[in-house]
Amino acid sequence: MTKSNILNGRKMKRSSVDMAFGAFRTTMLAVILLTTFTCINGEEEEGRTRISEEEEDIEFERQLSILNKPAIKTIKTEYGDVYNCVDIYKQPAFDHPLLKDHKIQIPEEYASKPSKFGLKEGCPQGTVPIRRMTKEDLKRAKSISKSNRRMTKEDLIKSFSKRNVVIIDPQKQGDGHEFAGFETIKTPGRVYHGAGANINVYNPAVQPEEFSSAMISIESGPLYQRNYIQFGWTVDPSLYGDSKTRLFTSWTKDNHLTTGCFNTLCGGFVHFNANVPLDFVFTNISQSMGEQFDVRLGVYQHNITKVWNFVIGDEEELIGYWPADIFSHLSIEADYIRWGGQVYSPNSEQHSAQMGSGVWRDGWYQETCYFRRVIDLDATYTPEVPNNAYIQRSDTRCYYADDNSYKDDYWQYSFGFGGTGGSPHQCRR
Repeated sequence: MTKSNILNGRKMKRSSVDMAFGAFRTTMLAVILLTTFTCINGEEEEGRTRISEEEEDIEFERQLSILNKPAIKTIKTEYGDVYNCVDIYKQPAFDHPLLKDHKIQIPEEYASKPSKFGLKEGCPQGTVPIRRMTKEDLKRAKSISKSNRRMTKEDLIKSFSKRNVVIIDPQKQGDGHEFAGFETIKTPGRVYHGAGANINVYNPAVQPEEFSSAMISIESGPLYQRNYIQFGWTVDPSLYGDSKTRLFTSWTKDNHLTTGCFNTLCGGFVHFNANVPLDFVFTNISQSMGEQFDVRLGVYQHNITKVWNFVIGDEEELIGYWPADIFSHLSIEADYIRWGGQVYSPNSEQHSAQMGSGVWRDGWYQETCYFRRVIDLDATYTPEVPNNAYIQRSDTRCYYADDNSYKDDYWQYSFGFGGTGGSPHQCRR
């Protein structure tokens, strides 16, 4: 495959599902951050004690001392995030009960070096960058939970479980989640060990409780035991407190009913790249009918260790991996892949977020967001161009995808996706 110009690198050349369930960001942010946090507001209710603002503030500080691992060094970025450089063996991954004795599996050929991505100044050797949680993050999580009483982890899971279910009817848009893109057709005997693509990077407009992403989802298992790894870019004010375009990942072994999280908010993802955090801000953003940027992302399962390696860039720089131990079905293989755009709007009958570039013009990749150089890894761990005999399109009332085909050495297998969003009567091609 040819090298492409990628985000945070060189300028790129210009060129003339069923329904996604996705990582339900507002839900999982509240679940992860409030797992041990007490949601409170001032008097007794059903035997559960409310406390004062001062006591609430003390509780926030206590939670932050638990969530934020000790820092060997601290890095503040130009866009306001603070990253703690955490000892590689004290990172959040090892909070997972199945990883207590896990030995980090860094490939022999891996060498830490300056990166085109992530932090301008990387962390010291033997440490990894973990975004520092703030009091504002916890306040936002409390607001998202919409609870006025003391809540346990079990309360939170019950409260949100209805939203953490796969939507299997693409005509049912009422939950606010919508997907447009391409997906494999489940076929007996057809399995996968990874997927990747160059993803065009934009900054779609969203409202405070909405999100808009371009992502790849690698999945396996039946509905309520669904294992998946998702990765790509996202704009998500509820998760990050801003509307910047960021790298993101998400994982679960049961469709987020009780497991999984975004990035490093819980144990699971083993990080070993000292320069590239999982939630860094993309600084080079494409403009419709203007300059275009894309970034290559991939997740590929190792044929011996079975870990799922996460890579970035044309040189496939390793960021880290998800161990097979944290999964059930994905510990062996995947049976389903999706590539495309995903949005969430809590009041989608009144308004929905932009997807991709916010413009849909079929085949016009200077205006419409695209995936190019799309691949999957087949049953023999060999990269292959998706076979359209096993691929189907998924789009919705507001968002579209098309033009999935092999074009030339630069574009290879590619497609466009996106939409304007807005209210249902405003949605247009």
